[in-house]
Amino acid sequence: MIHIQNNSLDFQAIKLVSHFASMLAANSSSELYWHAVDTALTELELCKLSDSRLRALVQIERNLNRFMVDTAGFSPSAEDISDILTLSACRDHQAADELRQQLGLNDYVMSDTQAGFLARYLFGPDSNTIHTTTNLMQKEITSIKNKIDSMQHGDLVDESFDSIAEQLHQVANALTLLNLEEASTLIAYQVHQVAAWKNLSNVEDANNLMDALLYAGNALTVLDRSYVAGANKLPFHNLHISLHQLEEAREELIKQSRESLTLSMHSLNGYMESKDVLHMANLPAMFECISGALLFLDAPAGRDILKTAADYITRAFTPEQPEPSQNSINLLANIMVSVDHYLEGLEQVKPISLKPFAVGLNSADQLKAA
Repeated sequence: MIHIQNNSLDFQAIKLVSHFASMLAANSSSELYWHAVDTALTELELCKLSDSRLRALVQIERNLNRFMVDTAGFSPSAEDISDILTLSACRDHQAADELRQQLGLNDYVMSDTQAGFLARYLFGPDSNTIHTTTNLMQKEITSIKNKIDSMQHGDLVDESFDSIAEQLHQVANALTLLNLEEASTLIAYQVHQVAAWKNLSNVEDANNLMDALLYAGNALTVLDRSYVAGANKLPFHNLHISLHQLEEAREELIKQSRESLTLSMHSLNGYMESKDVLHMANLPAMFECISGALLFLDAPAGRDILKTAADYITRAFTPEQPEPSQNSINLLANIMVSVDHYLEGLEQVKPISLKPFAVGLNSADQLKAA
């Protein structure tokens, strides 16, 4: 392995020897060590062997020689145990998962797959670059979709299938650079299919291309969102629709909700100047609409805050009721500002947190008692 001259038989032999040593060490002082060795060497051919891991394997070989000479008297050092536990706990198979769980290492050690995934963020492009790149690629995918749609309806006759195939080829290459291999493979397959097209008489061919473009677009959307802290808490529930269009709808909803909150604040200011309750007449309905938007944005706390505010306005701002206190008006303003602050964070792609609702929740509780 050190000289990279190993083959599949070598890996099988290593696995057999480690399993035999694990069985031989049963009920001995080195049982845990050899169990960890057996776990570490399972599917070793799939493991990335760094220099430190190769050194650990060399030490295992030395310890095996000592163990075979004196099975009962062999005792691994603390460093040996530490090295092998680290190696075995990082593996990506069921035995390694069980070992991490038994030793309570899930919060301290990540698997090779997890480490590789996080390495993309550490050594790869930053979030702004990813956001710009995915947006450009989404536009390219939309362009291809529009061309196919226009050709199906006979509106686009000058475009050739070769030019569309070239666009698809560029998209596939870009997906490869972004480590979206599955999406890249699907698009690369469509490159050859589209290049061989003579016409669009086969609806199934066009549908297969659209499905591949949908998958690629969704992969880009998931990648873009993964660079926003906390965004994984807002899951996508249906991967059979365009997530990019869903994100665009989400952005528009955030924009309109913030505009409605601005109008609501103007209405509250108008009431404070004139004491005319007509300024507050439309606020409950506006709050109900924004509440629905917050529910769509997976922010039920914000929805509850605004519903409480809407109920209070309906109850308190009527000609029959005494004028609400300045404190109650301040509480309403706090609720509006807290919700707007949360929406501003979404709009500016800041790390997602529900902390902005803390002030609003406290204000809503006080309004309930008012």
